[in-house]
Order: sequence, then C-alpha cells, then structure tokens
Amino acid sequence: MRKTIVIAGASGYIGSNVMEQLKEEYDIIALSRSTKNKEDETHITWRACDLFSYEATKEACEGADYAMFLVHSMIPDGGLTQATFEDMDALIADNFARATKANDIEQIVYLSGIIPKQEKTLSRHLKSRLEVERILGGQGVPVTTIRAGLIIGPEGSSFPILAKLVKRLPSMILPRWTKTETHPIDIREAVQALISVVGTES
Repeated sequence: MRKTIVIAGASGYIGSNVMEQLKEEYDIIALSRSTKNKEDETHITWRACDLFSYEATKEACEGADYAMFLVHSMIPDGGLTQATFEDMDALIADNFARATKANDIEQIVYLSGIIPKQEKTLSRHLKSRLEVERILGGQGVPVTTIRAGLIIGPEGSSFPILAKLVKRLPSMILPRWTKTETHPIDIREAVQALISVVGTES
C-alpha cells in the first residue's frame, strides 16, 4: 500500500524536483500558498495552505503518513511585514510541527544548511535553520535533517545570481560573509538524499 507524504514548499525549486521522484513510490499532498495554476495529477494532490495559520496547516496535513519541510522565508510575507525572516520561520515551523503531531504523522524530513562545529559563528541564516530544526522536533514527531550547502542545478537560483554578478560587476569589494567556505551539491544528489530518508528511523 502506498504511503502519503505532505510537502510544505512543494512549489519551490527543491520541492518540485523532489515530487518528481517521490511520486513513483508515494502519494503526495503538495502544499502551496495558492493552487491557482496548479493541477492535480496521478499521485499528486495540491492543497492551498497558509502556513502562518495553524488551523489551515493542520487541515492541509490530514491523511499524510510522513511530512517534508522545505520552506525558508527570507522576506516578510503573510501580512507580517514587520517581522524578521527568523520570526516567520519560527512561526511556520511551530505551526507545521503542531499540525504533524495533531495528524499522527510519523516523521518530518527537513532540509537544512551545513552547521559549523562552532555555533557561535553562525550567520543569521544558519541560526534560523538550526532553530527551525529544534522547533520542528519540539512536538515529539521524529525529525530527520538533511544538511546541504549551495544546491546547484538547472533552473535553480544560485548560478544565475552568480552569473549576473559577474556580468554587471566586473570588480567589487567582497563582504565578509564571502570568506565562509561552503560545499556545493548537485540538485540530483540533494533530492536523492531527501528521498532516501523518508520512512527511516531518525
């Protein structure tokens, strides 16, 4: 019998690639803020969901056995125009964690960043990712975290941004964060890593 997995962030770059692979084995509940241009297909059902609302998130997660959290809000949204992205990430993660708990979901798979050994040196971005991981596990649902650096692939945002910088700014003073080492990973490897842990013990 096919299991069902609910994916928060299904319409994003990572989410869309993950779904293409997961649908071979799982039924998918794909969550998006709007389903206006989304069409259900074999093994994929789209549900509109405002992750800032616990009740909406709980309802959207109904019927799932597993969950995947691929959301990271870098800009204010959902009417919380004064909130930082850290605040919004925390709120969304808490709603999702409580919703999975309420629906007896067995596991949350979370895509995070690579965390250095010295947590005191973390950027705001990585601190938020780590806090989201802690919040997701705060309701008792097992969380499996995949840590990845820069994810590169066709139609992704990372390479085009770099290409535009090179074309528009032949020379520039680099900010301090550019000295931070990272480990790029191919989108196919990242997707395979996420898929491989679904249904496994954390």
